[in-house]
Amino acid sequence: MSELHGRGDAELATRQNVQLHWLELVSLPDVLDRLDAAGLSTAGGCGDTVRNITGCPVQGLAHDELFDCSDVVREAAELFYGNPAYTDLPRKHKITISACAHQCNAPEINCIALVGAIVDGREGFTVRVGGGLSSVPRIARDMGVFVPREQAIPVLRAILDAWKTDLRYRVSRVKARLKFMVDDIGPEGVRERVEALLGHPLERYAAPELPPPVDHMGINPQKQPGLAYLGVPVHLGLISAGQLAAIADLAEAVGGDVRVTRQQNLVVANVPDGEVERVAAGLAEIGHPVDQGPLRAKGVACTGEPHCNFSVTETKARLGRLIDHVEARFGDAAADLRLQLDGCPHACGQHWIADIGFQGTTARDDDGAGRRTTPSSAAASARAPRSADRCSAACRPRSSTAWSTASCPAGSSAGATARASRLRAPADRRGARRARGRRARALPRSRGGVRMSVELIDELEAGELSVEFEGEEPQAVIAWAIERFSPRLAISTALQLDGVAILDMAYEIDPSIRVFTVDTGRLPLETHELIEQLRDRYPGLRLDVLAPERRHVEALVARHGPDLFRDSVERRLLCCNVRKVQPLTRHLTGLDAWITGLRRDQWATRTNIRKVEIDHDHGAIVKLNPLAEWTEDEVRDYVRERGVPTHPLYAKGYTSIGCAPCTRPTREGEPARAGRWWWESNAPKECGIHCAIETGGFEHELHAILGAEHDERD
Repeated sequence: MSELHGRGDAELATRQNVQLHWLELVSLPDVLDRLDAAGLSTAGGCGDTVRNITGCPVQGLAHDELFDCSDVVREAAELFYGNPAYTDLPRKHKITISACAHQCNAPEINCIALVGAIVDGREGFTVRVGGGLSSVPRIARDMGVFVPREQAIPVLRAILDAWKTDLRYRVSRVKARLKFMVDDIGPEGVRERVEALLGHPLERYAAPELPPPVDHMGINPQKQPGLAYLGVPVHLGLISAGQLAAIADLAEAVGGDVRVTRQQNLVVANVPDGEVERVAAGLAEIGHPVDQGPLRAKGVACTGEPHCNFSVTETKARLGRLIDHVEARFGDAAADLRLQLDGCPHACGQHWIADIGFQGTTARDDDGAGRRTTPSSAAASARAPRSADRCSAACRPRSSTAWSTASCPAGSSAGATARASRLRAPADRRGARRARGRRARALPRSRGGVRMSVELIDELEAGELSVEFEGEEPQAVIAWAIERFSPRLAISTALQLDGVAILDMAYEIDPSIRVFTVDTGRLPLETHELIEQLRDRYPGLRLDVLAPERRHVEALVARHGPDLFRDSVERRLLCCNVRKVQPLTRHLTGLDAWITGLRRDQWATRTNIRKVEIDHDHGAIVKLNPLAEWTEDEVRDYVRERGVPTHPLYAKGYTSIGCAPCTRPTREGEPARAGRWWWESNAPKECGIHCAIETGGFEHELHAILGAEHDERD
């Protein structure tokens, strides 16, 4: 399929599956039909479902496994994949099942892990719950039970049912994962709920510590006499269609099969002993020798650019260069090192549990100029821990080279529980405030009289704060931000309802708060009138009106005319970038944090925003979205009750207001942003400020218009 509909390549992913890139939309029916005919499926690939269930790639083969639990994995997959009862979960859900002696499947980072155990001669599992990474990492915690293998599926189902039926975990997607329920009630609370659903108690049993992980690479004897399996390092998880076909032919010729590992490698299994040398030689000829080095086998990178819209950097080539350097510099001394690299906080490359993990970001030079850089790093001191009681965290200042270090951040179970605040029902949100202690000030911001770019908040703290602020009123977030970041803090607003509400809240807390808006040169007259009304209403308001560079706009118009946004989505995004995104980006270089009026119900692209985020598109400064939980009605009620000046165009049927030629009134029943760029279809209702939009279609033109200045920033 990759050769027929793509570009002849594939990528092995950390959930033991295969990604195909560059497929055209028109080819998808044929792709899905071919997958179905081969017994494969995309079910569990995305969405609020049970994701691909992982396990040991040599289940049923390894001579030292406790027992073969392949049947349990298959039964779980048959139960959950495509089951309507489990396709509308609060969030995605990750399960792993294995009786591997080395637990190569990383049970510590899954929502539910069934970990093989033999108790009194009985085969079964201990159960760990609440693991997960992203920007709020957690190490799974032991439920303290032993589950005989015949009870494994009912227990799995009961855990999911206990979570998915608790409506608290459907209020906010920020706190919807199972790990937050474990934060709230502990593994003991989960066990009580499961027992209630099952109608009987579970056998108590304390799980042993997880052993150091093994990747099953190289040539290994199977427990079946006369057979072996070959662990095949696939450097960076990248493999061509031709190589995949050649490896499949090689395995088929000796009666073997091919499996995918969590570390983005392959295993050729069930190879007769007499064929091992021939298969190993064939793999080397194909380009994937089994002895190419453990550092290459252990290295993991997420998909990254250009395939992932969340990633702020390319990942595969970066990790490749890093491995080349470490091999040349340290040789065999670094053979057991696990290097893992992610392009964003989502941690698909699992950088939190590496020996040295890297996360891509941007940083600023001493003069504040934002630049895309090599990734920052999070490094464990010796071996990343596999239990919740052996983690600590630290952060250091980040200079313009954008390297920082931190040890594995999962935190103790007590700390995790203390950090997690309970969700309140939606009806309790408005007017609810908790007293909040004053947090420490930021790190020193100068050295030898020269201002340094300092990481005021690291990814871990931002993630924990986003959880802590769920259920809090916007004013609590704003007050904390003013205390922490002022005077290098400002509100960004397009002067719509959300923006003026935020302005009013912040001005009441601190009348010296900085505010800025962008005049693209094509705003409605009413927007300029509102600016003057706000200045009259809030005496001394520090409201800056930004503008695009005149020469950039002139170059844009000279190339494509004043109304280029009508020509294509790419040219509309180009226009937005020159007139709006670039002025904002320049202004943000002088800030440590900025506040927006984003809400989750505004548009699909904003569903998962957090109240506290690291803005990796703008020098890793802090981005705050205090209104994230509020609805449009709550915002309207607030501005009406407070008598806040609002945009006159709302009275004329406008529900989202931007540039005059790109905005129209919405019709009854249309979404709020339907009036923006209404002539476009299948395009994001975004200008590029608040979401990552692939810009390959116009990036070359942007370079031409902005010139060397853009090249330097990139």
